[in-house]
Amino acid sequence: MANLTPWQQALLYENRANPYPFYAELRKTPVSRQPNGSYVVSTYREIVSILHDPRVSSDLRKRPNAAPAAEAAAETSAYHGEPSMITSDPPEHDRVRRATMRHFGPPHSTELVSSQEGEIKRIVAGLLDKLKGKKRIDAVDEFAYPLPVTVICAVLGVPRQDEPRFHGWI
Repeated sequence: MANLTPWQQALLYENRANPYPFYAELRKTPVSRQPNGSYVVSTYREIVSILHDPRVSSDLRKRPNAAPAAEAAAETSAYHGEPSMITSDPPEHDRVRRATMRHFGPPHSTELVSSQEGEIKRIVAGLLDKLKGKKRIDAVDEFAYPLPVTVICAVLGVPRQDEPRFHGWI
């Protein structure tokens, strides 16, 4: 593992069962620049500092040595080359988030979440049913990941047959 970057190590399946030795190793170098120019930041103190630093951006078009704007925009989005909410910074991020979130909670949709309780219970039961009889499970792949994605699909009205496509986008 010595020649793998911290990010590559984080993605290794063998680090899932017991990630704590890997975490201890990460804490030795809390900020690590990767070969592609990105950084792995691995301690609370540094993460909080970065989150409050206005020089840090989610917008890939603002990175040093950025590609031309049109190319960067195409790289960040599957939607007509426009940056998504995830790859934008305030105030644009805040504007899009407000416009999106207003449909999922008060004051416009006060009962949305509570009205989904029965469907959410059915989704949970279905996921748990798939685990019956197994001696080993991957809790992330078989439950923790599909649960919120499936609930989001239900809330958005994504047809069951289209769910696999939706899972790939999240």
